[in-house]
Amino acid sequence: MRNSFIRIAFIVGVGVLAMVGLRFLAVDPLINRLAPSVTAAYLQIVQQASATQGEATSIASTSSAQKTQTASWSLTRTAIPTLSATPTPTIIPTPAATPIIIQAKFIGSDKKLYPIYGGGQRKNVIPIPEGTILEVIGRVKNTEKGWYKVKMGSQEGWVRTDMVERLKNLPNEYDLSHLMKWTGEYVPIMEEMFAGDNIWVSKVISKEKPLAQEFHTLTLRAISPNEDEAAQSNKIPSNISAFKLYTSFKRSDSNANNSFVGIRFRAKEGRFYSVRIYNDCHIEVFISPSETNPFQPPRRVEPGENICSDSGEDFLYVALDKDNSLQVQINDSKEERFPILPDPNNVFRDGVIVLEAHNTIADFSFLVITIPR
Repeated sequence: MRNSFIRIAFIVGVGVLAMVGLRFLAVDPLINRLAPSVTAAYLQIVQQASATQGEATSIASTSSAQKTQTASWSLTRTAIPTLSATPTPTIIPTPAATPIIIQAKFIGSDKKLYPIYGGGQRKNVIPIPEGTILEVIGRVKNTEKGWYKVKMGSQEGWVRTDMVERLKNLPNEYDLSHLMKWTGEYVPIMEEMFAGDNIWVSKVISKEKPLAQEFHTLTLRAISPNEDEAAQSNKIPSNISAFKLYTSFKRSDSNANNSFVGIRFRAKEGRFYSVRIYNDCHIEVFISPSETNPFQPPRRVEPGENICSDSGEDFLYVALDKDNSLQVQINDSKEERFPILPDPNNVFRDGVIVLEAHNTIADFSFLVITIPR
């Protein structure tokens, strides 16, 4: 566009110089004769130049308008960011189990909200007034009878199923470890409600026999003064080292002072550790095969209201760390901690877990075993 204007200016300048020169040379007759032709040619050149200039101006104006329109469109597009569409995440809420509202119409006399399945702990038992509305949170898998996990106001606990009116619909089923909140850093490897789905075998000296599981209990019968009975299940892994064990049992015919119910662990090839709970609520820890004396002097504990010689269920908690340190709790007692169990020959590294009884009848209602994740 700039070259077109320069060309027009040059033509006009040449025309002006030609006219000036003709004016000064008009005395020459030849020039006078040529002057009209030159003038006409000049005028034609000027007209063409004017037309070219008008066209150039029109083109410049059109180009300028197009630039303005393009700039305006570009600004408009820039003002609206073109972001790729991000889909809104679909949040699927986990449906909570709908509690069943039941009228707490008791058909028995045990109007208590217990902190644990089986009622072994009684320190924090809460009385349930007549006519209280309970929210049934759930029941334990494989148990049509037993205990319900319920909520009374802001308090959660357990009631026996035969202490409330019959429900038209059964509540949701859960693992006991979930309802008792025994998971987290530990994962369950045994959830036993003794419903008959696992086979428990008696290990008494050299004879083996299947053990009866009736009414969701496993019964060990060792009623002779010097008789032991131990129960083992093939569902319990044989390489357990660290664990947490929870169980509940009640005993009968256990008036003898030397009767006990206990847990053997790291049992393998005739050797094991053993925690024994006697009917006067003292604890002894033994190391087999040298069972003549306990590992430490007997420890008498304060189990709270639930003593070990009554007909109620006793709650037992046993925990063993990988470093062989041991913790034991019976009913509402504080946790008794034992120093590192000796293993001079490094042979007590793993083994099975076994239930045992001596000079008593023990009915176990559940067994939960967890191990570190």
